[in-house]
Amino acid sequence: MMIWAIPLWAGLFIGAVMDIRTRRVSNRLNMSFALVGLTLAATGVGRVDGWVALGAMGTALGIMLVPFAIRLYRGGDLKLVVAASAWLTPAEALWSIVVGIVLGGLIGLCQIGFQKGPWKRINAAMWLMVLGRQTDMEGVVASERLTVPMALAFGAGVLGTIHLGKPW
Repeated sequence: MMIWAIPLWAGLFIGAVMDIRTRRVSNRLNMSFALVGLTLAATGVGRVDGWVALGAMGTALGIMLVPFAIRLYRGGDLKLVVAASAWLTPAEALWSIVVGIVLGGLIGLCQIGFQKGPWKRINAAMWLMVLGRQTDMEGVVASERLTVPMALAFGAGVLGTIHLGKPW
């Protein structure tokens, strides 16, 4: 029986809704999501073994720390990816992150395509970068309307990896 799928789907759904509505994923959700995943794995009810789940969480943390350090993703996104990795193997964790990054880029392109104002800010930012001038990129590109709900993208990456498999 796939009892492990219920908290996985619920955690990813709640995280995506929170991220879409508030652009934040709460620490309470991430902590409880990780604890449920590890508990299921440790008791043998989960999708993977407990040590495999810990390995996947470590893999996800190691991969996501660099984009987090350069402020590409927020802390809630990082913690959600690590928590969701409790249901994956290390290889699946890697693949789900890659799929999530690609989906996040597509969501971002769709967001830009539906707005007229961001093109001017992005165009101005690109010219400033090409000319080599220092600029405050946070004021140019990182407005609340332009942030991508990465919890949605990473959640879809996790579910796609589990249900469709990885390519290798």
